[in-house]
Amino acid sequence: MKKMNKRTYKFIVTIMLSCILLSFNVVDAVANDLNKNITDTSLTMEKLQNMVLEYFESNNIPYQVGTLEYLDYITDQLLFGTDQEIKKLDNYDMITAYFAHYKNIFEDAVITNSLGLDAQTNLSTTDITSFAAESVETNDFLNTTIEMLQNEFTDSAEINDDLFISNNQLTQANAIITSYSPSAATNYAKKWAGNENSSSSDYHKSNPNYIYFSDGDCTNFVSQCLYAGKVPMSGKPASPYPGINSSTTKWYYAEFNQLTSCDELTTSWCRVVDFNKYFTNKAYKYTYKTRSSLVSKCELGDVIQLAHKTTGEPYHTIIVTYKSANSVLYCGHTSHRNNASITTINESTNNFILFDFTH
Repeated sequence: MKKMNKRTYKFIVTIMLSCILLSFNVVDAVANDLNKNITDTSLTMEKLQNMVLEYFESNNIPYQVGTLEYLDYITDQLLFGTDQEIKKLDNYDMITAYFAHYKNIFEDAVITNSLGLDAQTNLSTTDITSFAAESVETNDFLNTTIEMLQNEFTDSAEINDDLFISNNQLTQANAIITSYSPSAATNYAKKWAGNENSSSSDYHKSNPNYIYFSDGDCTNFVSQCLYAGKVPMSGKPASPYPGINSSTTKWYYAEFNQLTSCDELTTSWCRVVDFNKYFTNKAYKYTYKTRSSLVSKCELGDVIQLAHKTTGEPYHTIIVTYKSANSVLYCGHTSHRNNASITTINESTNNFILFDFTH
């Protein structure tokens, strides 16, 4: 009887150990699958978009892809993290990477088609929105993966320390830095930034001497500020022709006709990514992972771009208009802000790219 009990005991122990090992393997496998689910860089924009639409449907959110309401939702989520519930999704980090890319593609289409707002083409705001909606329905957009974005924007994504310094080599006597007037730039910014809390036309306040992109004006506005601060244009034509010049080696805005809003300008003047590429070789450039590091380093008149933490894709441009030891205020368009605190910007999703024009 004792011998039998011993064998039974061994058998039971063996079964229990096997079950424990199996349970560890299952937990490990689930953890690996969950980790893959959260960090799967092969996810496409289409798959991530479908996740968002499923979330909208289950939470009775009426926004549709291609509408301005959808763009506003994306912008608010990227900048301020206003929807707390969507943050609970396993793929939230990947979803916000999709948001950043969607915002760039949609707004770039708005910019391109807004340049047809003249008497000859007579494009309406509805037409422009329709063209922009088509830009996020193309296979090029939908088939783009997180990994592809990481490969394109790797310089901003790979940050091992709290501070990342770009490898661009600049001379101490850089022409842009020596000519720049931060006070002139910030005075312009505060004059034309508008006010998100205003119920009047001041909300979308903009300088009538420049074209205004109603749904994608952030970089156009900051370029105006820099030019008001004596940063020289580059490559401006003597005889401008209405339209947009795709360039990251030139930076200008050339008025074509005072009677229309259709002028000639470069993509580096008005697009987030092209602005980034142009000024990477014109100003000292740093990337920070936290607001506190940014606050300790930036100065009045510096430019900040927000970039997604996972992909490094820059998607929004603002300018510093107040700096104290512990506080930074900024101005910006498209999410109009006039001397808003940098602390309102969500740091869990964003890296902060600083273009230092003052040193």
